[in-house]
Amino acid sequence: MSVQRDRRLVAARAAEASAGWYHGTVCMVCRDEARAALEAAPGGRGTGFDGAIWRDAAAAADRLTYARARGQLDGLVRADRNGTLKTWPLVIVRHANAGSRSSWTQADPLRPLDASGRERAQALVPLLKSYGVTRVVTSPSVRCLDTVLPYAVTEELKIRLKPGLSEESFAQRPDHAPRHLTKLLARGSATVMSTHGPVLPVLPERPAEGGATGGGRVGSGACVPGG
Repeated sequence: MSVQRDRRLVAARAAEASAGWYHGTVCMVCRDEARAALEAAPGGRGTGFDGAIWRDAAAAADRLTYARARGQLDGLVRADRNGTLKTWPLVIVRHANAGSRSSWTQADPLRPLDASGRERAQALVPLLKSYGVTRVVTSPSVRCLDTVLPYAVTEELKIRLKPGLSEESFAQRPDHAPRHLTKLLARGSATVMSTHGPVLPVLPERPAEGGATGGGRVGSGACVPGG
């Protein structure tokens, strides 16, 4: 299978008027089914993108902002040409929109998704299905669980609750969440992990520090917006 012929690359420019966490161009490789799901996903505030342009590998490389991103894409194309490209999807999701923390009177882990969040959770179903996700791992917080619940129910998959992915656990033991990621990399199966915004920044870097990862490495991929 040729990356350039049978897969598609999307270069999407982050909207300057969005949350402001990233400005530039991001690139991701996906199958045609995933492209269709991405194009059908609801837009609006919080998506982080103001448009998507589909290009082959060479054209996408010319549009990438950072040298590191171009190097990752070049490595992907070389591995594909050499017949050594063996990949599986790991989708890391920040929970979808939840009700206001300040107005919630019960324990924060019980705070549910709001109407917009429930809509986004439903929109994840075709996207995760297009990537062939077979394993669902989540923080036990209701807002994280409910973000991946529609997909798990649709596909009849077991949900694995991991307290180490919770915001409360991260505040006490920030090393627990990266350990979960290290285990997922060693397992090497198509997985979605649902967690919290404060946890996300440590995940891409910490697994390499944690020991054996079964040759896995976290690279650039799809950004699944929460809220």
